[in-house]
Amino acid sequence: MQSYANWECLIIDDGSTDNTSEIVKTYIEKDNRFRYFRRTVPYKKGPSGCRNFGLFKSEGEFINWFDSDDLMQPSKLEKDLKALMKGNYDFTISQTLFFNNDTKREMEFWNECLYSQDPVNDFILKKIGWSTNAPLWKRKSLENVELNFNEDLIGPDDYDYHIKALLKKLKPAIIDEVLVKNRVHPNRIEYDNGKSYSRSIIVSELLENKDEFELSDECVLCQYKLSFYLVKNMYRNKKLREAMAFSKKLFSLNKHIFTKTKIIKLYSIGLFYKITNRGYSWFDKVKYNN
Repeated sequence: MQSYANWECLIIDDGSTDNTSEIVKTYIEKDNRFRYFRRTVPYKKGPSGCRNFGLFKSEGEFINWFDSDDLMQPSKLEKDLKALMKGNYDFTISQTLFFNNDTKREMEFWNECLYSQDPVNDFILKKIGWSTNAPLWKRKSLENVELNFNEDLIGPDDYDYHIKALLKKLKPAIIDEVLVKNRVHPNRIEYDNGKSYSRSIIVSELLENKDEFELSDECVLCQYKLSFYLVKNMYRNKKLREAMAFSKKLFSLNKHIFTKTKIIKLYSIGLFYKITNRGYSWFDKVKYNN
């Protein structure tokens, strides 16, 4: 349905057990712009591995990551390309609107504000933002800065990808209108309880490099507060080993906020909860103090 017709659509199968390949075959037979691949090693299972594999297999000068459950407006690619051609830009940013899969009711924007004068800090603080599906990227720009998705992350891989794009000074063309719609349904990966561990990897990197990344005091404090929440959430999901490893990292970064007493107390509650399945509310008694 795209008004711009010179595209290829790479469908990356991440090990499906349904009739995906049969359905896709009917599209390929009608339109050779569709191409179908099964993800192979060394690319890891998950969205990040599929996107990196798709980039490797693609032939186009421009790349648009797109999840199988979301929708493009018919004019998206045409408007993106026109915006990129107007200046020395590396990618586009446009609005994404959520809609309910069952009722079809349109909901809130991904983020009311797309960009700012301090994009790195404001993106981390969620004052600005955009979805994975929204940008159209220049392939050369991605290759020049060697930007890839972190395949060890589950959930916040796009968040990490966009932060790195901003840190590498990639320049966006802003299109302040809805060009993508994201479907809301219960099986979205954001609800996976492994997300806290993945987010802790990102937070650790941000805090370890806060001076190099020129993070603001507000941003750093926000990451410390988030860290405390992530530790407790990992214990609540009975991920003791991951929670303790992250706690030790935080202790090395800030012994004032993450004291030995708090670390031991949270570990004790986590261990008791894992063994007995009791004491869930006790986590709330260990408070964050900056």
